[in-house]
Amino acid sequence: MNTNIKILKIALRTNAIFSFLCAVLILFFTSQIADLLGKVPIYMLISLAIALIGFVVMILYVSEKQKLSVKQAKIITIMDFSWVIGSIILVSLGSQWFSITGIIVILVVAAIVGMLALFQYLGIKRTIF
Repeated sequence: MNTNIKILKIALRTNAIFSFLCAVLILFFTSQIADLLGKVPIYMLISLAIALIGFVVMILYVSEKQKLSVKQAKIITIMDFSWVIGSIILVSLGSQWFSITGIIVILVVAAIVGMLALFQYLGIKRTIF
């Protein structure tokens, strides 16, 4: 397997692990996380966890194929960058819904997702050229 494809697969798998851990934490500690974040309805957190599990399945589908689709990896990377932008907009426009701790948690998660997206982007760039 090409080293560049390997790097991209590792970045995608790391993304899947982080997303899965977030989903599991949300599902097992929904009330505590809702309290920590501020005024976040529990149903929104559960919906987020379910969406994250779907995202994990998509990432694993893409990353575990024998021939990795760079196009599909690009879509995942765009989704990750969109998450970062959405998080920034959310805390900027909706800060009244979140505690200070909640804002910090949202921004830390966004930073991690952004870092993963950057590694994926670099892997894609190396794979294309």
